[in-house]
Amino acid sequence: MAGGRFKNIFEGESVEAFMAGFALDDAAREKAAARYPGADFSAFPKTVEAVLEDVKTLWQEKGFMTPAALEAALIVKYIPDAPAGVLDFIRDIEYARNAPDPVTGYLPKEHAYAASGLAHLYTLETGKGMAMAEIDFSNMGGTNDYFREMLAAERFCAVEEVAEREARAMTDDAMLVICRGLVYDLKGMLPDIDIVPIRTGGDELRILIGGVSDPEMLKNIAGELHTGIEMRVAQMGLQDHPHLKDPENPVRNGFGAALAMQDMGRIVKTNALVQELDADISAEKKRLGLIRLGEIDHESQEQGWLGAIESGKIKVPEGQDTKDFIDNLIARDILRTAEVSAALHVLNPAHNPALVQGSRGFAAVVEKQLAQTGGASENLFPYAPLREDLTHQSLAQEDKPQEAAPMASLETRRRGRVEGEMKQKGFALTTVQKMMLDKALSGIAAIDPAAGVMMPQVMAPTIEAWSKDSKMSGAHPQGMAVSFHNLAGLNGALGHHYSDIALRHMVGIIKASLEEAGISSQMPEPALIAHEGGANFTLVVADATPEAMAKAQKNIARRTEEFNRTGIAVFLLRNGVADTERLRDYLQREGLRKFADIKDPKSRTMEVEGTKVTGYVNGLGVVSAAAPVANDVKGYVFLDKLRGDAEKKMNALRQGALVNDFMAGVLKNLSLGEKFNTVAVGRHRVEAGAVYRLLPMETFPDMPPEVQSLVEIKKHNADGRSRGTMRAFERQYNALMEDGGLIEVGKWLEKKGPKAPKVLPEGVSRFGKGANMKMAQPKGGAGGGVK
Repeated sequence: MAGGRFKNIFEGESVEAFMAGFALDDAAREKAAARYPGADFSAFPKTVEAVLEDVKTLWQEKGFMTPAALEAALIVKYIPDAPAGVLDFIRDIEYARNAPDPVTGYLPKEHAYAASGLAHLYTLETGKGMAMAEIDFSNMGGTNDYFREMLAAERFCAVEEVAEREARAMTDDAMLVICRGLVYDLKGMLPDIDIVPIRTGGDELRILIGGVSDPEMLKNIAGELHTGIEMRVAQMGLQDHPHLKDPENPVRNGFGAALAMQDMGRIVKTNALVQELDADISAEKKRLGLIRLGEIDHESQEQGWLGAIESGKIKVPEGQDTKDFIDNLIARDILRTAEVSAALHVLNPAHNPALVQGSRGFAAVVEKQLAQTGGASENLFPYAPLREDLTHQSLAQEDKPQEAAPMASLETRRRGRVEGEMKQKGFALTTVQKMMLDKALSGIAAIDPAAGVMMPQVMAPTIEAWSKDSKMSGAHPQGMAVSFHNLAGLNGALGHHYSDIALRHMVGIIKASLEEAGISSQMPEPALIAHEGGANFTLVVADATPEAMAKAQKNIARRTEEFNRTGIAVFLLRNGVADTERLRDYLQREGLRKFADIKDPKSRTMEVEGTKVTGYVNGLGVVSAAAPVANDVKGYVFLDKLRGDAEKKMNALRQGALVNDFMAGVLKNLSLGEKFNTVAVGRHRVEAGAVYRLLPMETFPDMPPEVQSLVEIKKHNADGRSRGTMRAFERQYNALMEDGGLIEVGKWLEKKGPKAPKVLPEGVSRFGKGANMKMAQPKGGAGGGVK
């Protein structure tokens, strides 16, 4: 959370960082002078307040700008004597950061925090209107499945034969139709407004709308935008397919988007804003889902009309009962909803056989919609393509700048290339001009604002560059993929703003685990961490051993389990979230004491011994996969393999959790003897080490032969040194399990009243292959224990 000047500004930390990047107080000047000897910093503002005054002047002259455009304007202001060619180059570099997101055409995610915070500051400082539309898409995963099944049916093949990327490309097309439609509809309602649209996440958008603040107008805008969304969704035939996470709930069927509007001049609780808007969006999704079905939520509709009456917005006719009046209004609502649903069905090929069906009909609608709406999305923000020789891919090639040492970051390589070019062109840059040039260049390597680490596009070329360099440098680069389970649950429980705090803590877990393993995580060298989306990360280390990486993986797992046991309220307080009674009441009401209590929003299904098991994997979890970077490796191929390995491990983690929950239910009411029955417990069994610990060191007259056979082997291991005896014990144990003899062992132990042994999945044993176990000395007559 932000402190100081911008503590009450939405995303105030990002605003503070933006302004502070230009403010040079005495300490900052001393630091800058060490890096740029001889520089004259007299033209630079000393305080953030002074930078803000310059920003306000630019806003008054040019209106609201994207962060990159505003930064370019400030850089040019502070080095006015720089050669025109240098100023043009800096401006183009800054505008290159505005490269549109390839799926939506909006500003990419890295601009979300700074742009939103600056928009809030803009309306407060200038008095000019600024609204924010928060938008969330529905059921993109279910829509991927729907398109895959559609293509399979049309090709008369199995679903598995249709590449997932084909279905995802169709979902991306549907998303682009909605995104362009939103801008088109806004421009149609208010032709002269400024629009800055941003893709804030995988299925989330934000549109900053300048010049608008009237609450009634915002309400009307929201209504018109929802109408446009629903009409386009219907035309694409995407109203009805099941929701991936809630397939039995028809209200959540289909694809689409819902939004909530906020006058930024009236933001009160900046920390809770996104969470509150998320709640409004969830309610809107339910309302729209009911409309598609021709239904309404009677209770909320009744409460809405009652509130309108109590506030004086509408009046009950004289002589009419309030309840009868509301009932009549609701009856009218039901009729209107049925009419809207029917009208949408006329547009929908799934309900109107006269329309072109299937993928061909979908493609035709997409083509028509994009042709109609494309013009409105042009020139929303300044953009200049990045020069080819400064792209990530170019910098990964063999011809790296001579100024850059082996294993240098792409940022260092880029700086060396530009400085060499400036010398060739004869530009005698002052040290201040060089500093501003470096500032512009550093912005090309985009930072993900939610996680605070690099965006993923830098990872593959860095791997390729370091792979080539390692041949001459002797370094041993290593890569790792890290995936945390249940970010969706965090988003649902805490809202995206608070879950971003948890996401940044996950980054902290990775960094601390690397440091603990003796691997520096200082950015940008010698380690680079990138956020791949969701709670998935990749990292590459310039020089490390596989043993150090393995240690880091163990550290990540341990620290994540510690995080899982952490109290949510305490964690948020430590990270600057105000201790609000509302938040604590919510956490208590939802039973969210620790992060382990976070519910998994997705129902998962797997088979256990031919039986389908369905459940939820609650709490947080983590998996990781690591591998050395070979010489001349292809970056994307290497990353795909790492991500694939991590995904397999994540599936295994989730399946294991489901099996354990299932077996816990099966085993709960079984006697100890029944637990030894491998038929009853399916693929679970009592581990051999637990049985070894429970058995005595001597045989007794009433001891069944099955028990005697195990005890006789154990007697030969009284000194705890014979590994051969331990292997013999497990062989006999497995033989008894095969012929059903273990149940007799269980019955005998149950009669003696020992503590029930732990039950583990089949194949998990402390006597496993390659295990290096030491047997403890027996205590009394109860037998030894496994350390």
